[in-house]
Amino acid sequence: MKSSANDALISPDAEGWRLRHGNAAARNFPTLGEAAAALPLKTAVRLALPCQIALIERIKLPATDREELAGMLALQFEKTLPYPTEEVSSDFEVIESAEHESTLLAVAAHRGQLDELCGPLLAQARLPEKITLFAMHVAAVCPADQTVLAIYAEQGQFVAAICERGKLSWAQTLSGIDAAALTEELPQLLLSAEIDGVPTNFASVQLERSFAQLTEPLREQFGVPVQLIALDVTLPEPSGNLVPAAWQADARRLKSGERLQQRLLLGAVLYLLLVAGAFVYLAWLKNESQKLAMQVAATQPQLKAIQESELRWNELRPAFDPSRSTIEILHQIHKNLPSAEVLITEFEHSPSQWKVVGEAPSAILAIEYVQKLKGEKELEAWTITSGEPDLLPNEHAKFSVFGRL
Repeated sequence: MKSSANDALISPDAEGWRLRHGNAAARNFPTLGEAAAALPLKTAVRLALPCQIALIERIKLPATDREELAGMLALQFEKTLPYPTEEVSSDFEVIESAEHESTLLAVAAHRGQLDELCGPLLAQARLPEKITLFAMHVAAVCPADQTVLAIYAEQGQFVAAICERGKLSWAQTLSGIDAAALTEELPQLLLSAEIDGVPTNFASVQLERSFAQLTEPLREQFGVPVQLIALDVTLPEPSGNLVPAAWQADARRLKSGERLQQRLLLGAVLYLLLVAGAFVYLAWLKNESQKLAMQVAATQPQLKAIQESELRWNELRPAFDPSRSTIEILHQIHKNLPSAEVLITEFEHSPSQWKVVGEAPSAILAIEYVQKLKGEKELEAWTITSGEPDLLPNEHAKFSVFGRL
């Protein structure tokens, strides 16, 4: 996991805990709980452990593949750890690889200790996204082409760390941060490290700058340059992660819950926007309806005048429309007679309708006559209807034809 500008790293300092958030200056707190309380919301938390919390072991294994190394290390932990491996969160970093062999630094932390230490973070539902060993951060600022001894303080204790190629190779805490105790205990600790196969031929000593007064004593003791390093700045991020698997599952559930909450909130906002939009639309429709009603009301006098004019037009139309005149209608009625034997006995005419009653020698001629009237182009403005002819005693057929506008 790469750090970002919104990440926060909580790491041990000389007396308590140091909080560094983004590019802001580091702040010191006496307890982890106070450091956790100072974290801004929605901040990704990384935690660096002090050496006294972890079990650190340098070990050589006959493999170079990382998966094979992990399996061998698990077997090694089963033999050496004082508690079940399922109660341990562990990781390792390869210091050096040969053809068929790897030297690595294994780091393990007991789940119970992590639960107790991280209680203030867990209580705030701020599960660390990554847990590392602070000594690995320190090693990452040391020269990458040398074996050096790094000396700094963690929570009231000096830490002596041997670093190879910019990686932690060995680390041990000392009793207190007394300068005299440091010079007295260091030789014995380094002798035990050398017996364990850890290189102690140092090219330099890397000393935390807050203990600059120890520069000369350490130069005299080791006969190598002593360089001051700053640990209250942004430090390189080492590989590995000691976050317990159960915490990772909790973190995934927490993120899933947050995403669900965000989706529900977004859905609620969209719903409210939709409701607000519907109200705005209804208000617009009401306004448009009122405008339309006003326009309709304004056109009523004109519409009434048009209707009155149309009525007058329809009343006067027979006077100047030939197709509506009585003479023209009679002409068409007479013109379409199928024979002289078909007689018109009755004719009625009004502006909107006319009626013809007649008699034909047969029902066939009566029906033929009606069909001719319906097909007459000059009478197409009229809707022409007729019932079935009535048969008379003399076998003639009486018919009635109606024309309506």
